[in-house]
Amino acid sequence: MLLFSLVLAFTLGSFGSEGRGFLEDLGQVDRSNLFSAFLGGVIFNASNILLSAAIALCGMSVAFPVGVGLALVLGVLVNYFGAAKGDPLFIFIGVVLIAAAIVMNGLAYKKAQTEKRKLTTRGLLISVAAGIIMAFFYRFVAASMDLDNFVDPAPGKMTPYTAVFVFAVGVFVSNFLFNTLAMRFPVDGAPVRFSDYFKG
Repeated sequence: MLLFSLVLAFTLGSFGSEGRGFLEDLGQVDRSNLFSAFLGGVIFNASNILLSAAIALCGMSVAFPVGVGLALVLGVLVNYFGAAKGDPLFIFIGVVLIAAAIVMNGLAYKKAQTEKRKLTTRGLLISVAAGIIMAFFYRFVAASMDLDNFVDPAPGKMTPYTAVFVFAVGVFVSNFLFNTLAMRFPVDGAPVRFSDYFKG
């Protein structure tokens, strides 16, 4: 992700006749905006690791719809009330449809549930926690950009390519902390050492 964002920043984010190139943009950004995009990456990474743990406990068919569905619903509300953009009618119809899909998925899973994988309360709670945390990551990334002018953002703000790179740095750096914690205190199974991690 980090390498891909860097390639995008030096190609699509640097070529063209309008706006600031990647390095110029990175050189003028305010520290508060750098920290905001970086924090967005940390939050996103934490939520993804929690979601992976939830999948290990209660399966993809429960953890993913609950976690990501909740993140979509709360994320739309957080971002809309943080910076109202778009038609509220269509936005909230979408929120209602996502919420309905989460409920129907839960009912379908309950009906088709087998003894092989029982729905654990802990897995469900971790899914909910992942969704709540994930709902807030984009607000921090959006705050680092000029949402009204992506081509030539206000001084101190970042272009989307620069913001995505800083976001990816946040994901990468936080991996060292979050992966260490996940390996030392796994939700399922025995703790894992770094030597085991590199063995695959």
